[in-house]
Amino acid sequence: MSTTAAHVINAISGIERLRYLELGICGGGTFARVRAGEKVGVDHAQYEDGCRVDFLMSTDSFFAGPGRGRRFDVVFIDACHDFPNVFRDFNHSVAALDPGGIVLLHDLVPPDPAHTSPSLCSDAFRLLHLLLTQPRTGLEVVVQAGDYGLTAVRGARPVALPTAAATLEELLAVLETGPVRPVSLEDMVATVVAWRNGGGST
Repeated sequence: MSTTAAHVINAISGIERLRYLELGICGGGTFARVRAGEKVGVDHAQYEDGCRVDFLMSTDSFFAGPGRGRRFDVVFIDACHDFPNVFRDFNHSVAALDPGGIVLLHDLVPPDPAHTSPSLCSDAFRLLHLLLTQPRTGLEVVVQAGDYGLTAVRGARPVALPTAAATLEELLAVLETGPVRPVSLEDMVATVVAWRNGGGST
């Protein structure tokens, strides 16, 4: 569960009128705090805390079934962190976004190699490496320097599978030397707010 995703999402102007999808409810902390006008939660399990889960199923089943054809303004992906699952969730989410929509993802920057365990961040970082190294026409990415690399993406199209599996070291090198450097929570909020107001990265 992200400690800052709800803060970023709620800063978006007009969030009370927007449609929000969360993939992977877990403890429900983010889902409960987001103030979107329409909220849809998907998880494969109902947790003991009783947080609302609208669709008790896998994310693949949601997009193939009740989610088919539905449109959203903001999607937060925090479900299974294995790369194949995150890859599919991202492509499904991008296809379901209305123009100007934003996708947020959690756990894309593990703090150390131990956190690439399948029970923690796994290899979801491979998706961020893919986004940062593909042609960037129209694609905007902002990564938070904290909260396990909470990432927001605008202007994305479905991505193709990479020919080789990136390592965590390769991702960290791209973040250190590439055009997208991790930013503070405050700068991330400012960027996402500017996106929704029709501007570019701050």
